[in-house]
Amino acid sequence: SARLSGLPPLRLRRLASIRLLGGHRLSLRFRDGLIGELDLLPWLNAERSPMSDPLLDEKVFEQVFLDDGVLTWSHGFDIDPTSLRLWAEDGWCR
Repeated sequence: SARLSGLPPLRLRRLASIRLLGGHRLSLRFRDGLIGELDLLPWLNAERSPMSDPLLDEKVFEQVFLDDGVLTWSHGFDIDPTSLRLWAEDGWCR
């Protein structure tokens, strides 16, 4: 799509760092320097699944880490960096 063609290369869409902001909110810094803040709780509530439901618990959510620039949790759940990039540009999760 035209929207994807305007994005930086995949390697630069990956995250350089994350910071927990409380609740299910994260500050995201992408490898190309873009910084965004997202509250993932509305998305988690809308996209219920056996893999994402554990993240509704803030203690589990806070265990997030980066695996080669991808938001990841120890039980194997991750979020596509391209989706995160689009959400960060829009300021909200779809």
